[in-house]
Amino acid sequence: MPERFFAETHLDVVTENPRGSPVRFALSSGERLCVRGNNGSGKTTLLSALAGQPSNPNHPPMLRRYNTRSIVGQDSEFQAAIHWLGHRPGLGQALSIAEEWRFWYAMLATHTPNAPCPLAKIAGHVELDRPLDQAVETLSVGEKQKVALARLFLAPRAIWLLDEPDSHLDTASRNTLAGWMATHCAEGGLIVDCSHCTPSGGTTLWLDAKE
Repeated sequence: MPERFFAETHLDVVTENPRGSPVRFALSSGERLCVRGNNGSGKTTLLSALAGQPSNPNHPPMLRRYNTRSIVGQDSEFQAAIHWLGHRPGLGQALSIAEEWRFWYAMLATHTPNAPCPLAKIAGHVELDRPLDQAVETLSVGEKQKVALARLFLAPRAIWLLDEPDSHLDTASRNTLAGWMATHCAEGGLIVDCSHCTPSGGTTLWLDAKE
């Protein structure tokens, strides 16, 4: 089992769900919550609010507690602890793969100043077999998803908030993703995701939509 890498982390969430029953959960280091539900049950809305994204006016306030304190909006300390990947990759289509990764490497900025982005290492890790100068817009949807998922490895962050990270991935790539998630939890990370991956030791939260 990998050595514990992250400090002890706790996340507590309470919110009303305008599309169903109220939501409450608490997670600690090494735990994963897999959010499931039918279309329209509020999965994406829940994860987006948890990540501190601009609130949906139809969604009630969410009470979030990170470690020992309450957080509001895009709290800087909380933002520095999370990787948030929405259900759309959010890629610069005109950029090359290398340019995309260099951009996020600089944005995440947890490395030594002026350190080069480890492009080849990242490409191997996400199993992307394409020239790194290839434009993102020319990739398949599955390859674009791999380019987006690479952000998880450009900087270590304890909390992964992932909205359908396995979207458009083939079976082998989904199994690889499940392995990444298991390793992250084993290293003391924490995950809240909405995906088709089997929870594998995690907890499932079902969202029920009102008729």
